[in-house]
Amino acid sequence: MEATTGFTGFEPKNVSENVLKMMKYSLDVTFDSFTKIQEFNDKIVKDMGTTGKQIQANAEKIVSEWHENSKKGWDDYRKAVEKGFKQAEELMQPAK
Repeated sequence: MEATTGFTGFEPKNVSENVLKMMKYSLDVTFDSFTKIQEFNDKIVKDMGTTGKQIQANAEKIVSEWHENSKKGWDDYRKAVEKGFKQAEELMQPAK
């Protein structure tokens, strides 16, 4: 009968093989984690780009509307001033 020492199922002659398996497993888990992080970062960057384009489109629309409204406001103001001057000229002309 052979005496056993140490842990059950642990064979000293397989230590090198077990260490290599553990190292490979560790590297596989690490690379999988990095891959998931990279994919998540890619998704965030793409979403930010899409959101940035939407924000830019909205900003361009707002600026365009503001420009049109300000132009319309200036045109309305000019018409009102011209109308006021015309009425003032009519009041200042002698009656015939």
